[in-house]
Amino acid sequence: MNFISNKNELLLKLPVELYKIENFYKFTLIFHYNNTFYDKFL
Repeated sequence: MNFISNKNELLLKLPVELYKIENFYKFTLIFHYNNTFYDKFL
């Protein structure tokens, strides 16, 4: 029974973690492109 509840918790946490990771990558990509943009024009 404990195993099943742990599995359910993992399934609930997984989308949240994926969402965080996805947002982190988007943020770093945007940050990277902004930096290269400023390097070219400043």
